[in-house]
Amino acid sequence: MNKAELQGLLEDISTFKVPQFVDEELAELTARRGASNPRFNWKVFFIAFFTYLGLGWICASLQIPFSPFVFLVVAISIGIPFAKTAAVTRAFNNRQVDRASALLPSAFRWSLWMAPFTRGAITRCSEIQFAILLQEGRTLELELISRYAWAFNEKTPIKTGIPKRSEIANNLALAWLLQEQYEKAAAVFSEKLQQKQQKIVRATLLNNLAFCQVQLKQLDAADQTLNELFQLVKMESKTVTAARMRYVRALLEIELNHLERASELVDEALTIWKGQPISQQMGPLLATLGTIRRKQGRVEEAQLHLHSAVDMMASENNPNCVALARCYQELGLLFCDLDRIEEAQRALEKAHRYYDFYINRETLTVSKLKSRLLAGRNFSSGIDLLTLAPREQLLEVRDN
Repeated sequence: MNKAELQGLLEDISTFKVPQFVDEELAELTARRGASNPRFNWKVFFIAFFTYLGLGWICASLQIPFSPFVFLVVAISIGIPFAKTAAVTRAFNNRQVDRASALLPSAFRWSLWMAPFTRGAITRCSEIQFAILLQEGRTLELELISRYAWAFNEKTPIKTGIPKRSEIANNLALAWLLQEQYEKAAAVFSEKLQQKQQKIVRATLLNNLAFCQVQLKQLDAADQTLNELFQLVKMESKTVTAARMRYVRALLEIELNHLERASELVDEALTIWKGQPISQQMGPLLATLGTIRRKQGRVEEAQLHLHSAVDMMASENNPNCVALARCYQELGLLFCDLDRIEEAQRALEKAHRYYDFYINRETLTVSKLKSRLLAGRNFSSGIDLLTLAPREQLLEVRDN
């Protein structure tokens, strides 16, 4: 393969596109299960009822006060979900994502069983679940959990339109955004921004809308959206929202060929992310900085940043394979610029291996989920839709 052919392959941005794995059948099965799941946990009710009767009988037989025993049982029952959620949070904050993922289902179920007393634990588990799915690029599961929550919340197997709850609508549209369905996602963000929202929700919607507008080359609209977002969060310079705003602004500046300003924004975003418990955007930010340096002709810095991005993302046990593939794609372009054709070919081959692994893993996940949904398996919540495929193939990709 000569340089021109190789460069053409590396410059094709559609090579590593995220497919739309959720077909009509899977969307309908998920919506039906979400709508049919009971909103009241009768199992927990009966366990609590018979425990109450049993404690009453024991206390009466032993002639001891009843109230302290009831208080103790209730305290333990409510304390378990918070203890489990604390363990998840501790693992997450220590960047032990695998451990947090393993502990999350149990913490979530216990928190749901003891609702509404454990609303704080449910919220924290949801936030961690969402962050892990984003970091690992699991857009399929993110979309399905959002669809499940949509149907459960509205008590109907709905699969078209826009969810009434803004948080669910944002998560569903974000899954579409990550699948590069930018027009579809932007329509949801715009619709929800017409409604009155809490500050944090509005900021998230604005940032996601601006990202879509940059990708759709609606640069003036993206600039206006980011200006509105800046006015909303200008006093919050060290938050994740501020870091994401700088990242999207950097993407806009790249489109406008303001490369030095873009690199400053990426540096600011990196500084903020370094103080966060999860390195969700560190890899993509380093890759973006590498792209900027390549466009500036600063090849040594570009290579350093791109290799750092690859090392950071590949070090995760369950990495974002599409982001890794695109990072290798950018590294291949850099090697082409330097006439290092063999290294460029190896980078392209590695990109394809990660991407092919991702396609195979998600296809297997779709098959597993359809089987579970068709089998009528009992789902206690949307987290039962989470699936981890075997890791052996991924380890083989790394070794190669």
